[in-house]
Amino acid sequence: MKNIIRLLPILLFTTLLAKAQNQNLLQNDFSPSIPFQKTAKAGMTFGESPIAVHHRNFIHPDLADSLQVAVEDYLDELNVVGLAAAVDVEGETWTGTAGMHTSELELTPDLNFPIGSVSKNITAATILDMYEEGLLDLEDAIADYLPTYDNINPNITIRQLLKHTSGIYNYTNHPSFTDSLNADLTRIWTPQEMLDYFVSIPSFPPGASWSYSNTNYVLLGLIIESISGNTFHEEVKTRVLTPYGFEDIRLYPQEEIAGPYAHIWMDPTGTGIPPIDFYEAGGSLDALFSMAWAAGSYVATPATINQWTKALFGGQIVSTATLDEVQMSFPLGSGLGYVGYGLGTLELNTFCAEESAWGHGGDIVYSSQDYYFPEDDITVSVHCNDASVNSNNLIALVDELHCIISNFEVATNTISLAAEDINIQTFPNPFIDQINIQYQLSQNSQVQINILNTLGQSVAILVDDKQLAGAHTFTWQVADPGMYWVQVMVDGEVYLKQVVKN
Repeated sequence: MKNIIRLLPILLFTTLLAKAQNQNLLQNDFSPSIPFQKTAKAGMTFGESPIAVHHRNFIHPDLADSLQVAVEDYLDELNVVGLAAAVDVEGETWTGTAGMHTSELELTPDLNFPIGSVSKNITAATILDMYEEGLLDLEDAIADYLPTYDNINPNITIRQLLKHTSGIYNYTNHPSFTDSLNADLTRIWTPQEMLDYFVSIPSFPPGASWSYSNTNYVLLGLIIESISGNTFHEEVKTRVLTPYGFEDIRLYPQEEIAGPYAHIWMDPTGTGIPPIDFYEAGGSLDALFSMAWAAGSYVATPATINQWTKALFGGQIVSTATLDEVQMSFPLGSGLGYVGYGLGTLELNTFCAEESAWGHGGDIVYSSQDYYFPEDDITVSVHCNDASVNSNNLIALVDELHCIISNFEVATNTISLAAEDINIQTFPNPFIDQINIQYQLSQNSQVQINILNTLGQSVAILVDDKQLAGAHTFTWQVADPGMYWVQVMVDGEVYLKQVVKN
């Protein structure tokens, strides 16, 4: 197999390869064919003693099953090698995978995925953290921090870089970019080289329009280094990753990946023949990732980047006032659901959401989509290790997973005990501080009492024991207001009663 490989088409980190109607928007920077080179160091580097990752599924089993089926069905629909997904529902998590990691191993939730331009969320958050500290202003010009570069207007502001309204040429579109990458797939490029070799004349004057450009985020990375005196990845880690428990999000190849990573699969000739494992064939993506840098080379597990997305857009990383600025988006109207671009974030409209979701998509051979839905506190992340698709293909699965969660209700048609059989009573209802649960057993029985939230997640188990015939009373206290279900199971039979905490 290795001897017959001639070309490996690589989809770069040119986020969200789309073209909107009559707009130069999220455009396809390119899909070059790269002559295959068997390299001395295949794959990527990860720590020999990776940090253990443990994720439990806390959501209702029926909901978990529905999510898993959706991922498996979409794997078949896209006809791809592998998919991974993670969701967070009001603080409860689920992770699922479908398909293959290597030719012999299936994907597992603890594998790391490159996230491509989802990295722009991280770069933007670091700039915004500096902004909140007073180290910079969003209206500051590039010239305040960096030297002059050819074809880059020094008066462009940080805000324009963040929002892609600078007009700066996208360096991944440069005619010589592909050949330069092909020359040595193991070369480690510098950000300065991206600016020196691959930036042509501007697309429009600063602030006059919108055009997606990875160059904007290379410049932001350099501004972070100029202000801090540290390397980009060290400053990002110090400011917005480690303090919030995200030290396992790593910038490759500047940092080792925190643990094993999903292998990427490609069609070696572009003719639709079965794909091959790029790393098993001896390939390297080091040059590609070094070219991406602050614009798109972070790597994390689906669950970790899911939690990052929730933390950022849930208001844990930056203040509410700053988050409001982040979400003042430039209107796009792409027809793909992308309706605006804010400060390092896409605004997405989906079928089941009344309000916009916030996040980003990314492509660096691998593809990713990660979004937070603020109206119902749901975060959805989807990742693919098959280069035959791009992140636009994953939007439908993000939408489907969100719809499944939004429409999920605890089944109430399993009630098989008549009220008079156990004479269950809950009082007072609604309640303020505590509620009493009272019932009557006609015979000795195995009893379990669960308290479920509206998604069917168990929040408390009051009883799980063999009980004697007769009357029984239990008291439950809860701090969080809302609607709950009291689930009484007697010898396997189920009774549900709704209660409300004011």
